[in-house]
Amino acid sequence: MPPPSNFFDSSESKWFILSAFSASLLGLYLFADRLSKSRPALLQFRKKTLKSPPNTPQDLPSPAIYLERPYPLNDPIRLPDNQRIYKICLTGGPCAGKTTSLTFLSQKLTEKGFKVFSVPEIPTLTKQGGGMIIMGGLSPENIMKFQQYLMKIQMKIEDYFTELAILSGQPSIVLCDRGVIDPYAYMEEGVWNAILDSQGWNMLNLRDKRYDAVVHLVTAADGAEDFYSLQNNEARYEDINTARVIDKRTQLAWIGHPRLFIIDNSVKGFDNKIKRVYTAVSGAVGLPFPDVLSRKYLLKEYSIPENIKVENFTMEVTLITSESKEKEMKVRKRTQNGLSKFSYSEKIRVNGEKGTETQRELNARNYIMLVGQKDESRNVVVKERKCFIWEHQSFVLDEIGEGEQKVRVLKIDGIEKDFVLKIPPFCVVEKEVTGEVQFSNECFSRKKD
Repeated sequence: MPPPSNFFDSSESKWFILSAFSASLLGLYLFADRLSKSRPALLQFRKKTLKSPPNTPQDLPSPAIYLERPYPLNDPIRLPDNQRIYKICLTGGPCAGKTTSLTFLSQKLTEKGFKVFSVPEIPTLTKQGGGMIIMGGLSPENIMKFQQYLMKIQMKIEDYFTELAILSGQPSIVLCDRGVIDPYAYMEEGVWNAILDSQGWNMLNLRDKRYDAVVHLVTAADGAEDFYSLQNNEARYEDINTARVIDKRTQLAWIGHPRLFIIDNSVKGFDNKIKRVYTAVSGAVGLPFPDVLSRKYLLKEYSIPENIKVENFTMEVTLITSESKEKEMKVRKRTQNGLSKFSYSEKIRVNGEKGTETQRELNARNYIMLVGQKDESRNVVVKERKCFIWEHQSFVLDEIGEGEQKVRVLKIDGIEKDFVLKIPPFCVVEKEVTGEVQFSNECFSRKKD
């Protein structure tokens, strides 16, 4: 039966409609309130159901579970625990042999069982696409913009190939033709600092964390002048003197990277130069190479000249409790300007002899977890580290201890047994201590009675 014609005009009907509307709003409010209060409980339930590492040091499992590569949290692609991916930067001055080295490395490393990805050189792509790469005549502002664009696309392409390596599911090596620090060699210090500041970048992330190793090939213009040419790279425009300057500035840009190898033209024959590149990369990715070693020298004193660029770091080395006497595990914290890089290394002895050492980068959370498993019978080894380059060779100078007990050790990595090493004249050597146990982290960490 339909309502009377005057029903909607009556005061009773208006009160009824208003009451129904108010009740609906109240119901919606109560429903939303209940939903918001139930969300924390739901999240708490989900957290309880997820597997997480234990919170107490005595319950911590083997370090192996924490060795995940630190990719961004918003990246949907995660690296499996058993997959190794290395990112190697090949850099250097013009006409240094990077292109030939990349081809040789790709072939050899593939034969060793790695899936190899090669990131192309961005300036060459820019030139091929009609982009201007000669910055003469550009204002400082436009130079800064150009280099920002260059660095951003470099990072994007490197990240793209790294994600492809993860998707492959195989042990992989990403070879980068130049790195994001290279533009530093082509601009003034003030412009470079302005780029870092405007983008919120810092040298620790761009230089130290982005690549597992950096191999610098010295230009043919320095030591092999007869072979310097502009013909084999359409993006190359530097004359021989400019090439030397660019090479020197590129070396200086990478000072401080924990695994920096400089391959000069002191050996006879280009094939031997390529062999040295392969030797350096092999050591960086954990392949055995018996003819390569680190050399250590105990110093009486030193005085580094002011005209030599030095990068200063504080190193903290913590030894981890090991279930096997044949296995040495440790974590490192490397700090510069308040920013830190963390890594884990593992060394296995075979019949008492030193074996190959493998290293992996850690994020801060995993580093803290592993420090919880420190060997309580050992001290943390603190080193004041100075990194510098002299005569195309990368040196590390560590100072351990204080006062009269302070020990100064000069270290050079990745040196072939037959390589003629020149010690800087400003470092006074007491004796060579390569292989001597008393100058190892294991010895420095021992607690005194």
